[in-house]
Amino acid sequence: TGQQAEVTLLDGSRAALGADSKLVIAPDFGSTVRASKLEGAALFTVAPGHKHEFIVRAGNATVTATGTTFGVHAYPADETIVVGVREGSVRVKARGETREVAAPRGVVITKKGEMRDASAPEFDEALGWTEDRFVIANRPLRQALKQFSRWYALELAVRDSSLLSRPVTVRAGLQ
Repeated sequence: TGQQAEVTLLDGSRAALGADSKLVIAPDFGSTVRASKLEGAALFTVAPGHKHEFIVRAGNATVTATGTTFGVHAYPADETIVVGVREGSVRVKARGETREVAAPRGVVITKKGEMRDASAPEFDEALGWTEDRFVIANRPLRQALKQFSRWYALELAVRDSSLLSRPVTVRAGLQ
């Protein structure tokens, strides 16, 4: 919990992994496909100039890119997936709907596969960790506690359970 990692893939693309994240690379990555599956958070810097598109599957969403920088925030326990584009553009597909998303924008995908534009706070919350910032934007304290546990390896207890539904906003450094 709280650890981050960076890996360079066989095609020269890079993936920075957030806390409690898992990236599974296709066995034939680079030769016939450039595909991976993500559970958690990652920032991808995709190497351009390859024959095959770069594909990330996260929950019920598929993100396709060709030479860009984008982040995916897709923890299995979370209610939504957020895809944010830092440079270039990506194509996001969920339940038959496809959207082109260009920097500096993002989309939110629900568990049902519905897509909508990400708000500035959602984008910041999903990708803030890539700039060493811990961001929680107007979330119930119950959800915020899970984030604290994930990023700081803290187990916090709240004596008054009525507080768990109150919204909180947090901006702090990850270090």
